[in-house]
Amino acid sequence: PNHLISSASSTIPEKIKSAGGDASADTLRTLKDRTLLVKKCQAIPMECVVRGYLAGSAWKEYRTMFAHGGEVNLFGIPVPVGLRESDKLPNPIFTPSTKAQSGHDEALSPAQAATVAGDERARQLAEVSIMLYQSAGNYASERGLILADTKFEFGMDGDQLTLIDEALTPDSSR
Repeated sequence: PNHLISSASSTIPEKIKSAGGDASADTLRTLKDRTLLVKKCQAIPMECVVRGYLAGSAWKEYRTMFAHGGEVNLFGIPVPVGLRESDKLPNPIFTPSTKAQSGHDEALSPAQAATVAGDERARQLAEVSIMLYQSAGNYASERGLILADTKFEFGMDGDQLTLIDEALTPDSSR
């Protein structure tokens, strides 16, 4: 489930008016075809990053770990030694991070993610995030593209885990 109610421009003005917002012609013209109506959910304060390839900060982390010799743990997850930048990982890995209000997000270990979201919820976030990544990666692959990594954000709509925020865009994916 996701938080999207509607992307139809025709539904937005009435919702803005009923919420007491500015529904002037200028505002509505600015919002036309650029606004989504979504459910308000209780955000989980964690970015759910899934990596299928050794790129970006994962490559930087890998090089640092590899330089010290021995077993390589990428964000606390064992990965093979001898990989090169942009190599495909044997399996996608879940590497959540903090949701920083300013500055950079910081990587969370699996144990830290469980502290933020609870054991069962952290497991569910990892499972759902990897499933979404694999589905999107297959879709991209069928079109000649590689989805190296992406991030998802989730919230709670009552007791229901719900995908919130944008997903699988150039801003959230590599």
